[in-house]
Amino acid sequence: MKKRHLYSGLFILLVFMQACTPSTTTPELGEPPLAPLTLYVSMSGNDSNDCLSEASACLTVYHALSLSTPWSTIRIGPGEFLRNGPLSPRHDVVLQGAGMDQTTLTNPSGDVIQLTSPAQISIRDVTVMGSGMDIPRNGIEVRDGVTLTLENCRIRNSYYGLRLLRDDAVASVSNLVLEGNYYAIMNFGSLSITSSTLRGNQIGLSNVGTVAVVDTIFDSNGHFDPSSGAASPTINNGPDGQLTITEGRVSNSSGYGIIVNGGSVLLDGLEVNDNLGIAIWHMQGTLEIRSSIVRDNGAYGLAVGGWRSVADIGTVNVHETAIVRNGSAGVRIDGGDVTLQNVTVSGNVATSSGGGGIWMYGGNLFLLNSTVAFNTGHGIEAGPGDEPAVITARRSVVALNSTEECQLDSRVSTTYGTSSFMCTESYTTLTLGLGPLTAEASTLVHPLQSGSPLIDAGGPLALCATIDQRGFGRPAGFTCDVGAYEFGTSAAAIVIATPGQSETPDIIPLITATPAPVLFTFIQNANCRKGPSSQYDIIVSVQQGQEAEGVGRNEQSDWWLVDLLEVQMQCWVAASTVEGSGALDLLQVETALPVANTPGQFVAGQTVCSQNLNYYSVPLGWSDVNNETGYRIYRNGTLLVTLAVNTVAYEDHAPKGIDLLYQLEVFNNMGVSDKVQVSLPACP
Repeated sequence: MKKRHLYSGLFILLVFMQACTPSTTTPELGEPPLAPLTLYVSMSGNDSNDCLSEASACLTVYHALSLSTPWSTIRIGPGEFLRNGPLSPRHDVVLQGAGMDQTTLTNPSGDVIQLTSPAQISIRDVTVMGSGMDIPRNGIEVRDGVTLTLENCRIRNSYYGLRLLRDDAVASVSNLVLEGNYYAIMNFGSLSITSSTLRGNQIGLSNVGTVAVVDTIFDSNGHFDPSSGAASPTINNGPDGQLTITEGRVSNSSGYGIIVNGGSVLLDGLEVNDNLGIAIWHMQGTLEIRSSIVRDNGAYGLAVGGWRSVADIGTVNVHETAIVRNGSAGVRIDGGDVTLQNVTVSGNVATSSGGGGIWMYGGNLFLLNSTVAFNTGHGIEAGPGDEPAVITARRSVVALNSTEECQLDSRVSTTYGTSSFMCTESYTTLTLGLGPLTAEASTLVHPLQSGSPLIDAGGPLALCATIDQRGFGRPAGFTCDVGAYEFGTSAAAIVIATPGQSETPDIIPLITATPAPVLFTFIQNANCRKGPSSQYDIIVSVQQGQEAEGVGRNEQSDWWLVDLLEVQMQCWVAASTVEGSGALDLLQVETALPVANTPGQFVAGQTVCSQNLNYYSVPLGWSDVNNETGYRIYRNGTLLVTLAVNTVAYEDHAPKGIDLLYQLEVFNNMGVSDKVQVSLPACP
């Protein structure tokens, strides 16, 4: 009898506890949905308050979460808020701080935020402070079924800054700072990163999922142990990882810059510079590098293979890219299939064991429309390796390197076509007409001088590439030129010292678009952009009083293409922000690459207001465009999600009780399209 009474008492106690616990479940059928709340948290708050105003704020974020309903917003004031319980929302919610420099969420002994229940979570304007790099805990952990939007935040001092577990975890990140973490980001899910900064982390990004990175800076990451020689990379793409990096920079790594250890990687418009070790090391998988600059790194600019006994090294395709001034070979190849097209390999320095321009110990090299010149060491050095190297070259030049142009083992197989400029010792700088290394059109090239034998020497027109390294059209003459540069197109140029030449090279006669200099003075602070409209991305902000030289204009003359004299950079400024002097009317019309196209349609499909849910599904669809990097959807003015290239549909879980305005914009590496929109009345 006593045991029966004890069990009965426990049952009554459990029922009482369940009745007193705040409910986070969906209302039963027939019950009205719970209205979204705005809850407040402050350092002067009290968890006995109702938290519905600043005057009656909670003290802890944990307590505010326990009171929240689906689609609630929790406004967190300035201060450092210690995790007093699991920060694990069980439904859609927004955590809104007062600014990343004002609001800090921290846990000195474990995870800070764990997103474990399927939901749409937004976190904005906060710093997440972890428990240190020695404790394997997370700043923010994202699990299966969670869609996270992270904006204007900082994550620091964690073993894992941001970690996405499993392939069903999704995160969209913009203006995020990750610093002082062991792994800044570890990704197994689907992740997009825009306009963010990763610095001072042991490893910047480790990926085995899907990641799209746009306009992001990786600086001073990686690690090198001088006692053991072990090094870690800024970026590591593992087996099955799909990684795209568009624009931005990977620089000043204490170890390697980027390691491709499987999967597929695309680097587009990226600068990889001043890293201590190898800039880009492809071990296996697929790598494409386009419109990028790999410069001034301590070891190889690009290394392919050479990692233990990998059977299938895979393929590497490099085009419209400069690989210059690296501390060993510009390109080291130990296996795989490597294509260099419209590539300049220049100024790279051989070590005592070898190197120079291109150094091979196996693999297949396809050298097309490329220039290998002014390297310290050989232009191409190829040894026997485990398997003899194979070199196929067309319309390329290897010349003006400091020692024997091509030092090839007798077992190396070569096919040069009809080119007479491969590995020829007789040319000089004067007779070849190859100018010093020069910055043009966001890359580094050796311009051809008038009278160069490389001009119109590319053979049959049908075999010519359609563009040169700068993206300018080929041919400019009756057929294309040999090498990475097509003579006869104009661009403002910045002369850079070329190894082996005088420190004060002769002035290059430039083909310019203006017969007389035009100078502009900024009459207000302004943004200098990638193209002639506010739809284009900002390259740099300019202060009032700064000067620039005019390079060109758009057809309406309401935007000027200028060369910023102080930073040697070309960009577009609105005519209303500057005053000009000189022959403005003689500036030629210039064009920029287009921003993303606007979709022809954007529609919302049929929606059903279910009575037993706090949200309802809104299917959205649009027509695909052909020059996009991705899509952004906004709901009522707030970014909802960033989607990958070729996406044409998205299903939103929308809150009830409010009118909805959806807006869609398309972005690429130049800027964003006009927004298209569709509106829906509130679902009761």
